[in-house]
Amino acid sequence: MEQERREREKKEKEEKAEKEAREKAEKEAKEKEKKEKEEAERKKEEEEAKKKIKKKPLKFRDAVGRKFSFPFEYCDTWEKMERLIKQAFKHVEVIGVHVEEGHYDLHGPNGEIILPDFWDAVVEP
Repeated sequence: MEQERREREKKEKEEKAEKEAREKAEKEAKEKEKKEKEEAERKKEEEEAKKKIKKKPLKFRDAVGRKFSFPFEYCDTWEKMERLIKQAFKHVEVIGVHVEEGHYDLHGPNGEIILPDFWDAVVEP
């Protein structure tokens, strides 16, 4: 009789411990899921904020002294910038032909030549 009572108590303790462990694991899983969801929402908000930040335009002065202001997203790669330069010189006599053939250099604000291969890495709004 005493032994049965001890076994029953032991079994109840084990069941209680298992139940507590299960509840703890469920709570931890919910907390982890909540944190992951919050982190995903935070990252999404950060990306949306980055998209909303309007980048400054790129200022450009050509060989004949004209000044341009290009939205950065239209000249952030060399290919895009080259297309804009060719458009700007399309109807400029004498120089236009040379520009169309790619015979020109682009200079940064300090006078340094910016090579096409480094355009994406060097240019910023």
